[in-house]
Amino acid sequence: MSKAVIQLVLSVTFLAITFQPLIEVWAGSPEEGRKLFLAFCSACHGAVGKGDGEASKYLDIKPQDFTDQSVMVKLSDQDIFNFIHGENNRFHGARFLPGFQLQLTEMQIWDLVSFIRTLHTKPKGDPVSGRKLYLIYCSTCHGKDGQGKGEAAEFLERKPADHSDNDRMTQKTDDELYNVISQGGAAAHRSGSMPPWTTTLSPQQIWDIVSFIRLLHRQSKYEGVASNATANFNKYCSVCHGQNGGGNGAIAAAFTPRPQNLADSDYLRAHSRLDIYFAIMGGGNAVGKTQYMPPWGDVLSQQEIWDLVGYIEKLSRSSR
Repeated sequence: MSKAVIQLVLSVTFLAITFQPLIEVWAGSPEEGRKLFLAFCSACHGAVGKGDGEASKYLDIKPQDFTDQSVMVKLSDQDIFNFIHGENNRFHGARFLPGFQLQLTEMQIWDLVSFIRTLHTKPKGDPVSGRKLYLIYCSTCHGKDGQGKGEAAEFLERKPADHSDNDRMTQKTDDELYNVISQGGAAAHRSGSMPPWTTTLSPQQIWDIVSFIRLLHRQSKYEGVASNATANFNKYCSVCHGQNGGGNGAIAAAFTPRPQNLADSDYLRAHSRLDIYFAIMGGGNAVGKTQYMPPWGDVLSQQEIWDLVGYIEKLSRSSR
């Protein structure tokens, strides 16, 4: 064998070894995977992957529960890909799982893998995103402030849950809240008027709503202390809003629209404590206001933000 041939063989072997892991870490899209899961997998595995789909009752072997973290963490992404592709019968012993290699492309299977991973790993919810989603999908029944007094509440057989009730809500786990939102009230032996949102909202969006609900009921734990916020207001807020909150800070004239007059009592009456909290934490974009109001959630602690809320409330009251 010539030296050139040997070098070629070694090069090909090296490339095969080097690039083999790239197959295992091919990142799929969980959003696309969710659509495929509902179309191809939910009949057996259920809409949220618990293995309780409508067809599961007719199978001799229960479909895999993808939400079981103790099982799923033992499987690599390549394992899950192989199961879906039809290359491995270890999922159920004798294979009841059909191979989808003829119906799905490899990229679509990786999308499914990516989505399945979201079913047993709990992502961190974003309350800013959750607030926007809550106002769109939940407030009609539960109300903007989560007290169960939305416009449609009076027409329902059972009063919607009060998400601002800290005593009640602290007894619910995040998983329980997630399941009620995704599967609907009937699945949790609650009101059938609560619809399942799993076909409308992604897992991340549902976790975002859970995160917002946690803020709804935990706000009662935080009594903003205005006197503790003086230094932070002067440091972070006064340059735009002014020392007295009148919207006339040193650089206020540079902005259109002008910074909010926080000493305006009408402003306080029109906005809840939580509205003001989110305006500070998430910035103007979080509450549909100007982009020039920056988010301070990564700079200030929850208590510091609530102290600022108390400070602003004091400014508004003092102007009456």
